[in-house]
Amino acid sequence: MLGAAFRSIELLGLGVWVGSILFFSFVVAPTAFRALDPQNAGLFIRGVFPRYYLFGIICGAITLAAGVAVRAARQEWTGRSAVTLAIVGAMFLTTVYARQGLMPIIEQRRDARAAAEEGSEAYETAHRAFRAGHRLSVILNLGVLLLGVVAFLLLPAMRRSV
Repeated sequence: MLGAAFRSIELLGLGVWVGSILFFSFVVAPTAFRALDPQNAGLFIRGVFPRYYLFGIICGAITLAAGVAVRAARQEWTGRSAVTLAIVGAMFLTTVYARQGLMPIIEQRRDARAAAEEGSEAYETAHRAFRAGHRLSVILNLGVLLLGVVAFLLLPAMRRSV
């Protein structure tokens, strides 16, 4: 009974997390850049990102804790169960890195670009560095999303096999 409750929490945590990534990536960000000028859209997204990543970290922590509780209750630490838990752990660590490691670097690069005169070498260098950081954040976000979909598909299959 307790295992089923934790399984529900695990599924819900992962579903909310994946849903929030989809909503931000395909609704919030594109809408901001269509509805606002590039500078204000950037400021808006810059304000949302810390909360977006924090929400992912909270969902990840809940999903991981519930996943560990399920596996401990059922003693299922191998096969799909272990793979799913490892995937969620990788998603969690990637999200923590994106918020705590990458985001501050991107912000510094954005600020350096804003401080430089447009067209100058300093501006171009900062712009290239910002774009590289932004590209990495998009890749990591997409990676977390894809891993989340895989984990979400594995969880029901794992439940059937138990």
